[in-house]
Amino acid sequence: MPAQSDILNRIPRFKDAWLPFYRSILENSHAPRWNAQCGDRLIEKDIPALNDFVTSLGRTENGHWSDEQQDRWRRKFSLLSPWIRSALETSAPTMMQREDLRLRMHEIVPLNADLNRLVLNPTSGT
Repeated sequence: MPAQSDILNRIPRFKDAWLPFYRSILENSHAPRWNAQCGDRLIEKDIPALNDFVTSLGRTENGHWSDEQQDRWRRKFSLLSPWIRSALETSAPTMMQREDLRLRMHEIVPLNADLNRLVLNPTSGT
């Protein structure tokens, strides 16, 4: 069982009140052990982006984006992602499938993405 200082190292915003639940996950034989041990890679500088995301969810109806919001997102990311660009160039835009994530991740991830904090989970199925 990791010491609390180790947990705080990996999960800087971890709260003492969460420790019993976290330990129960680590001790449960059916828990996704690797995911729990990996920890939360979010850090303080991520908070503004997370808050922006939460705010954007509040502007959507039932978690769905308007056609205008979807179009704006597609146009923005088509400049950064070869997969999205090619999907939009067809007459009927292609929907992303799990198979695309498995085989074409290198085309989907934005070209300017910072991968320094990327965590790969070889058991995730994708």
